[in-house]
Amino acid sequence: MELDLNNKKTSEFAVLKLFECWKNKKWKKVDKYLQKSWLKNSRDKEFKKMFSSFEVVDFNIMDKEIITDCREEVDFRVDMIFRNKQISRYGKANTIREEAPYKPSIKGEWGVNPISLLRWQK
Repeated sequence: MELDLNNKKTSEFAVLKLFECWKNKKWKKVDKYLQKSWLKNSRDKEFKKMFSSFEVVDFNIMDKEIITDCREEVDFRVDMIFRNKQISRYGKANTIREEAPYKPSIKGEWGVNPISLLRWQK
């Protein structure tokens, strides 16, 4: 599948921007690229608490799979430093298109479910 990393209306763009914010430690800005339903139920700065111990060095958005009109999985590779060791992991970012929390819609914006980022593999 052809990726469009420059199109703000794609799931891969949301994942790309989330990784850029994570890499640059722009914790407040990362919320713009997170799933609305997850944000509604998360505590303030929860993404930072979950992910700040992983220092992103590099990442690559590789592919995506369309699951439904409002759900896509974006394949990624991330290189990071964790506990003074550089590691590389592969995973699938689950993205949901929502108008509001719990309201999937093709008119909505793509957001990444951050829990899906933790299901990575070596």
